[in-house]
Amino acid sequence: MPANNNEEGAIAKLKKRLYRRGEEFGERTGDPELREYIPHSQESWPVEVPEEEIEEALSAGSAKSRSRVLLIVLGAVLFLAISGAAAVWYLLGGFGGISPSDISLTIEGPAELAGGDLAEWRVFIENRSDKALESTDLVFNYPDGSRPLGGENKTANTLRVRKNLGRIAPKARVEERFRAFLFGDKDAFVEAAASLEYRFEGSNVILARDKKISTKITRSPVVVSIAAPQALNSGDSFEVKVEFVSEAKDILADSMLEMEYPDNFEFDKASPRPTEGSTRWLLGDIKPGERRTITVTGALHSQEYAEETFRAFLGIFEGANRMIFGSDSATVSLARQFLDLSFQAVNQVIKTGQNVNVKVLWKNNLPVAVENAVLKIVLTGLGYDPKTLIGDSGSFVTADNAMRWSPASYPPFAFVEPGEEGVLNLNFSVPRFFEIKSSDDSNFGLRLAGEFGVPVNPLGFGGVDVAGKRTLDMKVETDIQFLREGFYHFPALPGSGPLPPKVGRETVYTVVWSLVNSTNDVKNVAVSATLPQYMIWKGAVRPDEAKITYDNLTGKIEWKPDLLRAGSGVIRPAEEVIFQVGLVAAPADIDRSPVIVSEAVVNGIDDWTGSGVRASEPALTTDLRNDPRFKQGDGVVVP
Repeated sequence: MPANNNEEGAIAKLKKRLYRRGEEFGERTGDPELREYIPHSQESWPVEVPEEEIEEALSAGSAKSRSRVLLIVLGAVLFLAISGAAAVWYLLGGFGGISPSDISLTIEGPAELAGGDLAEWRVFIENRSDKALESTDLVFNYPDGSRPLGGENKTANTLRVRKNLGRIAPKARVEERFRAFLFGDKDAFVEAAASLEYRFEGSNVILARDKKISTKITRSPVVVSIAAPQALNSGDSFEVKVEFVSEAKDILADSMLEMEYPDNFEFDKASPRPTEGSTRWLLGDIKPGERRTITVTGALHSQEYAEETFRAFLGIFEGANRMIFGSDSATVSLARQFLDLSFQAVNQVIKTGQNVNVKVLWKNNLPVAVENAVLKIVLTGLGYDPKTLIGDSGSFVTADNAMRWSPASYPPFAFVEPGEEGVLNLNFSVPRFFEIKSSDDSNFGLRLAGEFGVPVNPLGFGGVDVAGKRTLDMKVETDIQFLREGFYHFPALPGSGPLPPKVGRETVYTVVWSLVNSTNDVKNVAVSATLPQYMIWKGAVRPDEAKITYDNLTGKIEWKPDLLRAGSGVIRPAEEVIFQVGLVAAPADIDRSPVIVSEAVVNGIDDWTGSGVRASEPALTTDLRNDPRFKQGDGVVVP
């Protein structure tokens, strides 16, 4: 047997003591040390043990190990169960008699309210436990679209209020009140919510309770009504009137009206004009009892009978979020004309000198044929040149200022079958210039008023107006002109420095921008250009009040005269700005005429047509050909 039998026996005894109840072990007498292993020769051969004894020993050892593992798992499960039960016992009233169920949160508020009226919510917190509540916060969420009464402690840009209630004693009851003007469409429900956050005295666990309450809006704060024709023919021009009156008890600030049109509605104009596209009007503040009206003019187009709906919404619109104060809708029945007539034009905004083509579409929608049909189009306004008017197979009647088609000039009209249709072309040119003598000479255009009928109604339609009628309005866009000039010799703001420009020395030039406008006011006017990196903005500007800015980082120059009146440069002075820039030429510029200001571009909105207008001028170089005292070679850089 090995020499360390005594040691092995000691280890076996120690193992037995480890699993014996009541055993105690003293402190370690010293730090354990690893002893160097010294190999030695085997002193005796092991006694051979039968295989069945080995298997029996191994099985016994495995059973003991499994038992120990099972005992450990059962102990862990029992520990978790006891801990969970203790936690539940604590929360349900054990260990001091406290429970979340002892904390009550309730809200009292109006079940119904007229839109625009003041609502009040009373929030009650009751602590029925034997412990005080600490770190207590009440969070109140006003309904969407409401306006809290002035002085309420709202979180910035939200309808959320947080109030710290401090310590709530055992058996105490706390009340908080919140007030706001409620808004919403009729029969809509709005919701207020309260949340209480707290912890019991002596605990670090934050608990919460929530409560909600709904209120029905019984009446809109703004009464909105739409008036529109109940029935009309396709293509007829008509008006939609939207009227609204505020029944709110407070000012409705930043209000907006939004219209929803049918897809086949052709917007023409509105009074007052929309502030955004053709569908939105910024109304600003609406006072209690204030009444306003908006009128929209346009036409509906359809080849078949249809019912089309117009809708109006008044409220506050912020991106995708809408707070509706009131709304209404109106439905229009659209019928086909018996003898249908319609116009097609590429664009109803036309330009001076433009050649215009208008297609005239006609069709017999009657169930019977008609004879000797006549189509007549009367042109009014100064937006066309009568000498250029041409119609397919039609004849111009000077006395009526009209183009006319009859069986004599257009044989298909002698007998028109049911469902028969056709297309005629009308061509004319817009005058290149309009005579402007006063401010009344503005907003030019023309109207085409067509009628397609017969002298005698077909059998079965006596006394019925079978004629089709259509109008088409076209507006002439203003002609805006932009002129940019460069000078060295300019009396009002003269240049300075060497001329021709020399390398390393600064030469200052004067730039003049001028705007001329013909027939219509142009709003949102802006002229922009940039200075090359080597140029210097001198800051000298005339007139002093001119709205011109310069950005040092980008080199951008922007002039905003804003409104350019019709007739500017014709019956009133042109809009003009003067400024100076400096050039310090480099050796690479020798024998060249460097750019001193880039291409300049003008943009604006024609106030009559609603279309965008644009003009531009190429880059300005040191070759100042507009300067009458400029000599040849003065614009070329010299050493």
